[in-house]
Amino acid sequence: MTRTSRCLVGVAAALALASCGMGGSSAGHGPGAAGPSEATSISAHVVATLEVTSPNQAVVTQTGLWLLGGPSGVITRVDPATNTITSVVTPPYPVGFGTYAPPFLWVASFMNDVVLQLDAETGEVLRTIKRSPSAPWDGPVGLASTGRDLWVVNHNSSTLVRMDPVTGAVDGITRLPGHKPAGPLVAAGALWIAMTKGNMVDRVDPTTGQVDGAPIHLDSGACAASSGAGDDLWYTSIDVEDFGCHDGTRRLDPRTGTVSSIDYGAGLSTFADFGAEVWASDRDHTLYRVDVANGTLTPTLSLLGGAASNRLLWAFGSLWVLRAETNQLVRIDASSSTSAVDADDR
Repeated sequence: MTRTSRCLVGVAAALALASCGMGGSSAGHGPGAAGPSEATSISAHVVATLEVTSPNQAVVTQTGLWLLGGPSGVITRVDPATNTITSVVTPPYPVGFGTYAPPFLWVASFMNDVVLQLDAETGEVLRTIKRSPSAPWDGPVGLASTGRDLWVVNHNSSTLVRMDPVTGAVDGITRLPGHKPAGPLVAAGALWIAMTKGNMVDRVDPTTGQVDGAPIHLDSGACAASSGAGDDLWYTSIDVEDFGCHDGTRRLDPRTGTVSSIDYGAGLSTFADFGAEVWASDRDHTLYRVDVANGTLTPTLSLLGGAASNRLLWAFGSLWVLRAETNQLVRIDASSSTSAVDADDR
């Protein structure tokens, strides 16, 4: 696997950006070229900043958050009721991708071709499924649960593996059109899988496990991240000539399969709901309110502690920011009377 491919997997599916040399500052490159000092808050404020080792991806369970540390080798459980770390667990393999399939936490190790079933409360390993003829892992780069089924995306072979979420038995394999898929999203009754090479998104019917319709074209590609917010899917890219990507953002309506003509801007990381609003983060310090209809991004909150990929998540009534490069998890709430504070202010 080439260095470019490893780095793209890291950006697209939440491995550590810094380990691929792609975690540098993008100051002045984000929407409106607004630097951190220019961003002022209208109604959002930081309520907690936790030191968490490489929070590359968060998995939400009924009682907390599990932060997956990717190459760091650790996973960290956070109790949202107290804003405290309650467990730090080191699985037998470093994991960077996961999903919650009650009552289990399922995680995958991209580099080791292993899928693990964990106890969602303790992080205890319940089942280890290594690569074999009956478990065809080939760079597992994302997981998703649709109730009765668990799905694992293989980055290297462009396949989607269907599993039993209780026993871990493989129930089917779907070959996906395109190359180098990223982690799946679930929306409008379908699985949506972006191809980091080829500028397109595949839609899969979770009932049949088959690709539904022709791939959907994204002119900017999906070489940075995939996220869901405001009933839409958002795909951000970086400039990767070999993969046909350029730095930009596209919005896909999963109800109709149509892609908006608006380019929401370069230098962005992920999107998330914040109550009734849609927010975006950049690959530096700033969070933005998003006017979905016209593409306007309003700088709203500035984060300190170095540039980061700033992955966003809406859970437990708050917006959470995963800052893998600065080893921070930031919790943000809304208040009409509170002005901006920085992520380093406790």
